[in-house]
Amino acid sequence: MSAAEVEAAIWDLVRQAQVSWKVNKPRPVVGANGEERMEDGSEAAARQNQYALYREQRLKINGRKKTVSQLMIYILLPMIDMDAEV
Repeated sequence: MSAAEVEAAIWDLVRQAQVSWKVNKPRPVVGANGEERMEDGSEAAARQNQYALYREQRLKINGRKKTVSQLMIYILLPMIDMDAEV
């Protein structure tokens, strides 16, 4: 791996850690009347649950893509090898 690839991988891990740490922290929000306030605990928990569901769905989708591509290789590879022998 080149130095740029290692640096990119490290920054990706740092970014994931930052997002993970921030997801359950209260954020400033603008209320209905236009004034700024901090989220309360229930709003932060609801946002954290919503984010967890989003990540779960993304992981399922990515897992399906990987499974389908592996299945295609499993099915097509023997066909390609048979064509090469002919």
